[in-house]
Amino acid sequence: MGLFGRRRAADPSSWDELWEALAPLGGRLTPDAVARWEDAVVTSPPAFLEAASEQLGHAYRLLGTEAHAREIGPGAFAGADRPFARLRFGRVVDAVVASGADAVARVAADPAAIRSYTTGVPLADPVLAFTTDAVPLGVRLLRVRDRARFERGAELRAPRPPRRAELSPTDLDKDALKAWPSLAGRKPERAWAGITDPEEPWLDVDASNLDPVPDALTDPTDAGAVRGILDAPGSWFSAGSAAAERLFVALGPDVLGAEARAASVGLVALELQRPDTADEQQAEPEQWAEMLTVPVTLDAAETRASGAQERVDVLVRACARRLLDVPLVATPQNLPTLTRLAGT
Repeated sequence: MGLFGRRRAADPSSWDELWEALAPLGGRLTPDAVARWEDAVVTSPPAFLEAASEQLGHAYRLLGTEAHAREIGPGAFAGADRPFARLRFGRVVDAVVASGADAVARVAADPAAIRSYTTGVPLADPVLAFTTDAVPLGVRLLRVRDRARFERGAELRAPRPPRRAELSPTDLDKDALKAWPSLAGRKPERAWAGITDPEEPWLDVDASNLDPVPDALTDPTDAGAVRGILDAPGSWFSAGSAAAERLFVALGPDVLGAEARAASVGLVALELQRPDTADEQQAEPEQWAEMLTVPVTLDAAETRASGAQERVDVLVRACARRLLDVPLVATPQNLPTLTRLAGT
């Protein structure tokens, strides 16, 4: 029997691995506290961290319900036809979990008790999504587990995901959907279709394909170096985030209107590609669930941009030109702004 098999899913007091893993947080979820916690807990055995991840998934199931989501204040769930701040709800649930077993048990039994954990968890400006890495504890714990594996010389095959780990309180499966009566009849993969999150930007720009493949990618023990290379200030990857922020600020948060909602599109993801690889990659926009992926091909001269600001400028122009051909974005009210950003 595995570590998790000895733990009762509905009894927070029995989740020994989770509470031991979260103890270094001291109940705090500030960026500095989380960074120190990650460095401390990464020394734990991967099997221990996997058990903690699975137990955190059960905490998310106990607290990730419609009844709890209706109690969080700004951005609260108010029905399938209204916006819902899923990211903020996740941060509030994480605040409960970080407070320990007694807090989880109390809030699970009394959804209104979650209100006391909303202090200090404001509704965030979506622009912050381009410059912060605010992810749920569930994601962070899996990242730490994988770091622990890499630092122990992990095998070359992809790590096996935990059987019952959940990434966030709104990562719903068929059973979890039963706790959301307003979503009755929906499939898990379409649970949030048409329900916008006021904290989530409608736009993403991924320019990582323009960066050279780092040697660290061939070394499973040096995974941290890969992220460091991509996040470097002058990288195309970083330029993509800056370009997305500039486009979002210029066009505003409410670009995707009734037509996009009817098509269940909540995110336009621009994926940059080099001209020498364009024939091997996606050519036209494709929709995956609520994400519309749009390929953007730079010309050879544009790929030679080297300075950080020069790369951001190139990406803004190229993405704006491409968006002029995307009807969901190139609406009459957006055309003047897109034309200006495209430099045409």
